[in-house]
Amino acid sequence: MLVTGTLQEQLALRTLERGADDYLLKDAGNRHLEALPFAVEKTLYRKAFYEEKQRLTRELQEDERRLRTIFENAASGIIQLDEKERLLAVNDRLCEMLGFTREELLGKSVHELTYPEDRPRTNELNARIHDGRLPLFQYEKRYLKKDGSPLWVHVAVSAARDENGRFLYSTATIVDISSRKAAEAQVRLQAAALEASPDAISVSDSKGTIIWVNAAFTKLTGYRAEEVIGRNHRILNSGKQDDAFYKEMWETIERGGVCSGELVNRRKDGTLYREEIGITPLLDEQGKTTHYVAATRDTTDRR
Repeated sequence: MLVTGTLQEQLALRTLERGADDYLLKDAGNRHLEALPFAVEKTLYRKAFYEEKQRLTRELQEDERRLRTIFENAASGIIQLDEKERLLAVNDRLCEMLGFTREELLGKSVHELTYPEDRPRTNELNARIHDGRLPLFQYEKRYLKKDGSPLWVHVAVSAARDENGRFLYSTATIVDISSRKAAEAQVRLQAAALEASPDAISVSDSKGTIIWVNAAFTKLTGYRAEEVIGRNHRILNSGKQDDAFYKEMWETIERGGVCSGELVNRRKDGTLYREEIGITPLLDEQGKTTHYVAATRDTTDRR
């Protein structure tokens, strides 16, 4: 603040432009001294207000930089969508997942990028989040990559609204689950192959408790799956093999070896049958047995 005896208007303006907050003119009656405390208080208030504004501006800029860093470097794809489901913003990960450049994606609609069979479900969920019936949602769907191939993803969507609850935009986090889907498909294929096998197949846990059998097992033994799951294979013992036989068999299996041979077992109805059996242990990454798979073929008619 400037206190002076004489100050022309142009000089006063230049003084304020160069950073002075206010000025006082001296007078013979010293009235300026009465105004001085109020002027100083006003100047200090303005200074504190300016410094607080600067601090908040710096914090806001830092928050924006931090959010931008998270957005661009996230391991998941992130997009922002307007009320017409057009892409307002995309991160590098999404571009990498779909094979598009950022410029190619911006302005596209989610409808364009969604696999045709998944569009009705996507449209339904987006409509419900727009009108407030859903605050957020998660689901699995397929996107279309630039080369036309489908990409399985897990999508989590939330909406931003103004103080009146009006929809502003939505944000979606997108995770590539194509590897998991491929693994699930492989498991289903293997399960179907085991179920369709003409050989009787059973799977047991590390303690020998049956956890799964196929249709051929039921046909051979007469036991339905629900009758044997949770039980031990001893229910099939005919008594034709002595304890030494089973002891040798399990010692071989517990060493990680494959046991094979021929034995006589008993069906549910009490009749005996001969079978050719092979038992294979399944090992985990540490080499510990987790399960046993037994494949059996009826050889009764060979005799």
